[in-house]
Amino acid sequence: MTRKILPFLCATAIILLAGVFSFITLTRSASADTLAALGNGFTYQGELVDDGQPVDDVCDFQFSLWDDDAGSQIGTTQTSEGVTVAGGRFNVRVNDGNQFGNEAFDGDARWLQIDVRCPTGSGGYTTLDPRQPLTASPYALFATNAASVPWSGITGIPADIADGDDDTTYTAGDGLVLNGVEFELAAGYQLPQSCDDGQAAIWSGSAWLCTDTAYANVIVVAKSGGDYDSIQDALDSIDDAADDNRYLILVAPGVYDERVTMKPYVEIEGAGRELVTITSPGASNNNVATVTGADDAELRNLTVGNSGGDTYAIGIYNNGVAPRLTGLAIVSEGGNNTYGIHNTSGGASWITDARLTATSTRNARAIYHSSTASLTVKDTEATVSGCGNGVCYGIAVIANTTALLENVTANSIGDDSSSPNAVFGSGGATLTLQNVTAYATGGTSNSSALGLANGAGATVRDSVLTADDAGGGTARAVSLNNTGSGRTVSIHHSELYAPSLTVWTNHSSHTINVANTLLHGGPTLITGGSTITCAGVYDENFTFFADTCP
Repeated sequence: MTRKILPFLCATAIILLAGVFSFITLTRSASADTLAALGNGFTYQGELVDDGQPVDDVCDFQFSLWDDDAGSQIGTTQTSEGVTVAGGRFNVRVNDGNQFGNEAFDGDARWLQIDVRCPTGSGGYTTLDPRQPLTASPYALFATNAASVPWSGITGIPADIADGDDDTTYTAGDGLVLNGVEFELAAGYQLPQSCDDGQAAIWSGSAWLCTDTAYANVIVVAKSGGDYDSIQDALDSIDDAADDNRYLILVAPGVYDERVTMKPYVEIEGAGRELVTITSPGASNNNVATVTGADDAELRNLTVGNSGGDTYAIGIYNNGVAPRLTGLAIVSEGGNNTYGIHNTSGGASWITDARLTATSTRNARAIYHSSTASLTVKDTEATVSGCGNGVCYGIAVIANTTALLENVTANSIGDDSSSPNAVFGSGGATLTLQNVTAYATGGTSNSSALGLANGAGATVRDSVLTADDAGGGTARAVSLNNTGSGRTVSIHHSELYAPSLTVWTNHSSHTINVANTLLHGGPTLITGGSTITCAGVYDENFTFFADTCP
């Protein structure tokens, strides 16, 4: 079989199979400097002959780029399968997938290696030798000189830079940041990315805030740049708030040392409870708080603090009024009598998504409701600690009213307190606990997760009530220390744990029903004429009791 190299012009290459192979030249569809505009590929045209006869077949080709005829490969190998060869002629688009890389053609010499097999899929590839040098046309050579044109060789230079000035400096103005050579909008000036559907972005003077409603009357309070730098000053400026003319006070990040008295039809919204704090010291009177509530008003998305230092440390005080309290953190500490929220004299509050902490050396109450108005607490955590020898209530309802606690965690951590109660009802209160986790510890006399007294009753569903005897006293999951009579306590699908007594009462005429509930730890102790019925309960060993109590 005779093999020879056949010269072939017009940007083509001749390939001889089964022997020595060679190529003359190729055409390039775009220079390296125009890859972004024209793409990365070029067209390779060739002629394939075998024993002097043009090939008519379907063949596979492989193309790879090299920095020398015996050097290193650049990029990856391109495989083009199923190429039709007719009369020896074929046409292949090379590097169309940028296999050689964006920087492959930088002006340095390059060689193309080609491997071929016919027919397609027939076996191994034959490498054609030698590799083919890639050469440039005269005008392409001219274009490569543009990379080194001197400034003096450029024509049509705009007048404002014709002097060659390259020392202009730039300064970021208000709200901008110069990051290297790019200007960016400062973080505080960017529209918030966390607004929920239906919320509006409001400028506070120094930052954007999210608000739930696009109000007609919006006042911005900020440490600088707002309408006011005091929340109370903003409230005092409002004299026409009404049901059809509501106001929104937006509070920008910062700590505001002041007492605030809310107004009807005015909502106060902070930038977030981690960002905004209203704080004040304690007082000698039990009606002075950091925030005093109002009807038809809402306080949300901020922290209320009271640092104590006097007889009373009260975070929020509601006397005969019922504000909505949403998304708050309330921290009260340092008083002999400490309250997170204190509702009295017909006052109430709708509390959702709150985090309350009350700490005292004597009496601590995270939520204290002594009002006959109903109380609703949802998605909230309430914790008291310290308490000394005083009362220690996580949530206390001590009036003849109803209270709903739903998705609530209540903790009473006594420190030598006589009787800490995580949840406490008294005065004829009727409590409903739905998905409540209550924990009491540290009582020197007793600790109760749910304590009921003076005619209070309760319904408990899907809840966990736990008490321990770490303080040395008796631990009770449910305690009915009632002087009243005739109340009912019903417990469904819950878990009661206490090492001393799971359910206890020593008073008469109460009815206690426990169904489908885990009673873990101590026994039930029912005396004084009250009755308890257990239906389908079980203990910590999963011993089932169909109609008796463990």
